[in-house]
Order: sequence, then C-alpha cells, then structure tokens
Amino acid sequence: MTGSSIDFDNLNMEKGFSSHGSYSLSKLCNAMHAIELAERMKKRHPHITVNTLDPGTVNTKMLLAGWGMCGIDVERANNQFNLATDTS
Repeated sequence: MTGSSIDFDNLNMEKGFSSHGSYSLSKLCNAMHAIELAERMKKRHPHITVNTLDPGTVNTKMLLAGWGMCGIDVERANNQFNLATDTS
C-alpha cells in the first residue's frame, strides 16, 4: 500500500499494516469522497460547495507519541475554521 493507491481487497490493512500507511489511506479516501460528493452535488445542487483539507503536520498527541515534535503547534492549526468560514 502506498499513499497514492487503494488496495480494495485489504481495506482494513490486515496484511502489511502500518500506522503511517493507515493514516495516508484515510486521507486519500477522504479526498476521494469529497471529489465524488462534489460531482454529485454539482448536478443536483450547483450552489453547494464541497471542501476537504488536510491540516498538514500538526503536533497532536498522536504525532508527538509516534514521531515527536515535527509539525506546527495545535494553536496555529486553524485551517478547518478558515475553510468553514471563508465566503469566497
């Protein structure tokens, strides 16, 4: 499994599990879901916008436990708020 493909016969990663691979797969599936939803909404409700984002590397408890401090502070990770409230 790489970060750019999905093994549909191993979605639960019973074979070859890795925490990084699992995280990457979840981000890829999230983006694919948003793309599909946007396509469906465009046909039925063209005024609705569908967004997805990856906040980047944020020093969450999970990141700190697995890799140490290598991202931005949680207090600076406000991408979700900006995405949800931007009117453009």
